[in-house]
Amino acid sequence: MCLWTAILSAGLTVACGGGSADHSIDTSHYSKACVGDADCVGVYQGTLGCCGGGCPNTAIAVSAYDEYQTALTAQTPTCNPAPPCAIPVHTCGEQSALCVGGMCTLAVTSAAALSASPSVAPTP
Repeated sequence: MCLWTAILSAGLTVACGGGSADHSIDTSHYSKACVGDADCVGVYQGTLGCCGGGCPNTAIAVSAYDEYQTALTAQTPTCNPAPPCAIPVHTCGEQSALCVGGMCTLAVTSAAALSASPSVAPTP
């Protein structure tokens, strides 16, 4: 996906490579088993760019996090020159990794997002 070389108008060569031709991470094989919220951590699943992944979009068990980090590092492409990779604070919104029914899940926890949800009025 990211094994490309582009010649920019200034004549600068930008290349991207890495340890694998598949620059993505799939969390389906990491444990999601939990007993409480502290057993869960939010992580990114999807295509990886030069700066790694994006905002957390799923959750896995804390016990699987080291294995996830190792895979994330191995799958993230190395780009030359390296782009600036700072992610502004609060870009991902308010999220929490929760244990629901013994499985880790990622939930939006912002009051604004929750209050924007349509409410169901009880029927008389």
